[in-house]
Amino acid sequence: MKTAMWSLSALIALVWTGLAAVTAQVVGWVGQRLAVAGTDTLGEAAAALALPSWLGPWVDTATWNAWVQAIAGAAAGLERTFPALGNAVEWLVPAVWVMWGLGLAALLALALVGHFALGRLTGSLPSLPKI
Repeated sequence: MKTAMWSLSALIALVWTGLAAVTAQVVGWVGQRLAVAGTDTLGEAAAALALPSWLGPWVDTATWNAWVQAIAGAAAGLERTFPALGNAVEWLVPAVWVMWGLGLAALLALALVGHFALGRLTGSLPSLPKI
């Protein structure tokens, strides 16, 4: 039983490590992309949104244009903050690995508690006869 518990703990640790590695890579990539993001590309793309023909009967054209202009303005405002956000995201990669370490320590603590609990439990139960 202890072997199964430790095997499960090792499997969970491997999955946890893989998720942390992928998350750190994605966060680093997003940070780099935000740091070098150009200006007015997102706002221009949002401003070019046309009303889909299938949505025409249900949405007023003036309302659609107002929404598109609001989204374009918000996107243009956000683009000015992208380089600063890219620089701020740099601290998230080490934070991902700190969270990984804390999670792995918690997993190890749970596995140790389970190991000792199983030891006490199997010591107090009568053993099954061998066939």
